Amino acid sequence: MRRTSTMMAISGAILALAFGTACEPTPTPGKPSVVVEGPIWSFDTVVVRGTGCDPAHPAGPRVQLRPAGTNNVIELRAMGSAAAAVRPDGSVAVTFQTPLLAPGAYVANLICTGSLTNVPTTPVNVIGGAAPQAGVSVTSPAHAGGAATLTARSCGRSANGEVQAAIQVLGASSSFSFYGSTRPDGTVVQGFGIPATAARGTYTVRVNCGYNPSQIATTHLQVV
Repeated sequence: MRRTSTMMAISGAILALAFGTACEPTPTPGKPSVVVEGPIWSFDTVVVRGTGCDPAHPAGPRVQLRPAGTNNVIELRAMGSAAAAVRPDGSVAVTFQTPLLAPGAYVANLICTGSLTNVPTTPVNVIGGAAPQAGVSVTSPAHAGGAATLTARSCGRSANGEVQAAIQVLGASSSFSFYGSTRPDGTVVQGFGIPATAARGTYTVRVNCGYNPSQIATTHLQVV
């Protein structure tokens, strides 16, 4: 009798291990929240962060802007792999591009759960005019075959490096180029090598670091 009871207990434990997990309900995402970082300009990029999203939501996170007091909806275009942007913990950090927008107060919606009733919102402000003028500096002078560091500011913002800054170093007899990723605060800090064959002299450094005409800047590099 004692042996039979022991066998039944072992069998029950095995069944619990085999089928217990399958019988547990699938956890549902928590209440979503959304944060839109910083002000918004037309023809720019903006970083949106959220929580409580559904990792299984196949469409990926979407952001809509609605002018305050209206029912008009403007959908922003996600950059990078939006479908893979929902992390296992339900959080998101996505870069979106903005179209031409009228200045004023808006409401931003984050759609990331597959539910039209579980949508977090937050007020945002669209600034009129162009985005701030970008600026750039480099460590100078530098030596041919050596290295320098470029620092740019007021570039297009990106959550995960989706906005690439294209940098050209232009001289009278030689030139070269490279890329750098922008950060969530719109800065670029990128080290780069100077070819050993670079001629001595003054080079123009031109950086294009966003989608707004104001996100282009130049400076000079002295190669000695």
